[in-house]
Amino acid sequence: MAFASVNEIERFSFEDCQLVSMEIRGGSLVLTADAVIVKARNSQNSHFTDSYADTLVMTLEGGRVDKAVEEGFTRYDANEVLVEEVPDRPLSARELKDLAASCGGFYLFTFERLGKEEDRFQYVLEIEDPGEDTYDVTASRTYELTVSFDKAVFTWDRFLNHVER
Repeated sequence: MAFASVNEIERFSFEDCQLVSMEIRGGSLVLTADAVIVKARNSQNSHFTDSYADTLVMTLEGGRVDKAVEEGFTRYDANEVLVEEVPDRPLSARELKDLAASCGGFYLFTFERLGKEEDRFQYVLEIEDPGEDTYDVTASRTYELTVSFDKAVFTWDRFLNHVER
């Protein structure tokens, strides 16, 4: 990989990001994504403007998923009458493994720092399965993963176009 950014997660934006894959590989959590924005102040960005990276590999060394939840929802009708309420639901180890295997095409819209405990980073990732029916809001599913890791290494081969806002 031509570019490598270490522990600079806040110098990326995930607002347009789509996951290609997620896997646990040799004690690391590895996420591959498209449309990640490398911010202008990232150490690897010599363009001095926010730019998209091509396919980006996020390796969270010593990474583990501490908590995985399918987020619930509340749905109201046009008269603001409660129609349905579904609570958050913890994922089993098997469901988490299935989620990792099938997350290609899901959106990663949050990669937010929770803190740092001892020498480990703690972040929350929110990913959304948009579902196949874009007109049915109940077809989409949102998952929140709380992860911890020792080191974050983001690598990519080249920059694509600049971000236009």
